[in-house]
Amino acid sequence: MSVKFLKKFAVLFLALALVALAWAFRASNQRLNIQGPSALAVLADQSVWLSVDDALWHLDATGRRIARVDAKTLAVGGLIANLVVHPSGQLVASVGGDPTLYFLDPQTAKIIARLSPQWPADLVRHGSRAITYAFHADGRVAISTGGGHEVAVFDADGRYLGRSAEGLYQFTNGLWWTETSLWTTNTNGMSLLELDAQTLALKSRVLITQSLGAHIYLGMAVASQGQPAAAGQAPPLASLVRFANGMVVGHAADVFMDGTQKNFPSIGMTEPRDIKWRGYELLLVDGASYTVKRYAANRQPLPDFGDAAVGAELSTLLQRRASLNSQYHAGLVGAVLLFVLGFAAALRAQHQEKAKSLETLNVDLSQLGTPRLSQGALLWAGIRLFRVPLGVYGLATLLEFLPWTSLGLGANVAHIAKMANLLTVMAISVWILFSLRRTMADPTSEAVFNYRAVRALETNPVFWQLRQPGELPRETLMLNSVKGGQQWLVLTNQRLLVFAVSRKDSSLVAEYPRRAITSLRLPEPHELSWWQRLQRSASSGTALRFEFKDGSLLAGTTPAAPTARRMGDLLRASAFDAPSVSEMGQALRAQTRQRPAASASATQAAVWQTLASFLVPGMGQRMQGRSGTALRMFVGWMLALLSLFYVAWVLWAPRAAVPLSSGLSVVGTYMLLCSFAAFDAWRMRRQRA
Repeated sequence: MSVKFLKKFAVLFLALALVALAWAFRASNQRLNIQGPSALAVLADQSVWLSVDDALWHLDATGRRIARVDAKTLAVGGLIANLVVHPSGQLVASVGGDPTLYFLDPQTAKIIARLSPQWPADLVRHGSRAITYAFHADGRVAISTGGGHEVAVFDADGRYLGRSAEGLYQFTNGLWWTETSLWTTNTNGMSLLELDAQTLALKSRVLITQSLGAHIYLGMAVASQGQPAAAGQAPPLASLVRFANGMVVGHAADVFMDGTQKNFPSIGMTEPRDIKWRGYELLLVDGASYTVKRYAANRQPLPDFGDAAVGAELSTLLQRRASLNSQYHAGLVGAVLLFVLGFAAALRAQHQEKAKSLETLNVDLSQLGTPRLSQGALLWAGIRLFRVPLGVYGLATLLEFLPWTSLGLGANVAHIAKMANLLTVMAISVWILFSLRRTMADPTSEAVFNYRAVRALETNPVFWQLRQPGELPRETLMLNSVKGGQQWLVLTNQRLLVFAVSRKDSSLVAEYPRRAITSLRLPEPHELSWWQRLQRSASSGTALRFEFKDGSLLAGTTPAAPTARRMGDLLRASAFDAPSVSEMGQALRAQTRQRPAASASATQAAVWQTLASFLVPGMGQRMQGRSGTALRMFVGWMLALLSLFYVAWVLWAPRAAVPLSSGLSVVGTYMLLCSFAAFDAWRMRRQRA
């Protein structure tokens, strides 16, 4: 394919990726509008009000729907998040993001009154995010603040009366009144706290010692109407939901005063959204199956609440949501695949442009000392070079995954095989560490360890664009140094060129005529400073040091020891290879035109590129014309930014407990990426005019 066609291909697929992404977001928005059943309330006549999407359904005692009140009639301004029955018999509803409590007529669900709790200043932002609320017989309302870690109480007119003591809760969700107490949940503390109904002082604490596997956190809670665990024992204190991390998937359980619990059985994954007792039956709204599950007082499952028509309509909603969910994921996958195809086409076009550029630059590697390998030959040479550790590791892995238990040898043998594999990996790592320097020094493996430098000469036009008349490369290698990072060195028959490298990008840092090089030495370990010895040990390379007539040095380590020795031999044999008379004249004229250092404007541009890369990784690289690196860094930055936004969103409410280590890890990763991008832009700045 031509470069022009590949570029059009890349643009087309990137545009299609955006279309697929838009399709995915459209499906996601439509999916969010289908919430299914969520909150419920049980009236005195055993009929049930159930919130479904933005409407309220009224189901009679047999589960038949007798009324449907749509969003326009409700006029509460959003999806109902919670629904309870006031001691007066009225319904009280709340909407996410709205601190108002709406009093509804129990027969028509029309608004008959509003209650706006007067939150204290430090809890105002939690008012609209309140999790649950419960009314005392005297009209007082207790509201759990979730991420506010406190419970607040208001009178019947919304005046603030008091709050729980500071430090009692690690998030709080469910709560219910008795005549003399207010029972609350310490969500992450896995305990029920009994507060005095008047003073809100802590009266008792019930630590729930039992968990349902990963389901440990406490969610919605109501006073239980369940039966004792055994004859002669006390009845359960509360019916509540135990959630897994994320507070979506969970199970219901009856909790007793001694902290033990009896679970309500469930088949498959359950997403409890609300629980209420309907006489001696527990109703649980399940967001996973879009059903209202029903349990007897002895915690045994009963047929779902709701007749066939109700079940069919809820099932239709679930199927529609599942279809939109599939469209959303298909759109995302399609966007990723199209992006990858477009990105690959762009890289291919860039590769072909480089190849065409090289064709016009008359690439000549006839005098290069290092043997050249194809990519296939490199792979085969690497396998042969490390065949012993690869074979040993493969055997150890095979032994680890053999079905030892099925073979009748027991779990101990399987454990021994797993430990043997771990020890094998450690032994191989130590062996490679101590043998790698010797392997690098072996001339037979030079082509493997110096492959990147040779490959750069073969595929990167930057050297050939800077080549002077009659100039040919003689040796090339990669140099690692603390000061300059990784550098690519090219020794020609006229000079030494030093490039800063970053993956496939390169930028000229310095050039030295060969007559300006005093010597190239491979220092012995005792000649190195402790820092240089540490660097040499870490890289397993060979130390080398260029000395120049102006007193400057260029030092570091290289994985290509044989190449470094040949470089030294070339420089000792002749400071300048004897060219023809015409080539000498051309070279001397070129060398008299000193390549000036970067101007002040170039330095200023480099500063702006570095700052741009710190703020938006990839931007500075794009300004430098390094589009491939820019795109990779930008995609990585977007992923890190999404993680940072998610943690900030969770902490802002707060919606969940985020361990300090997790938060620091996300922030640290983001800052590290930005710093690395800025460092890369500064390293790869234009340093020569």
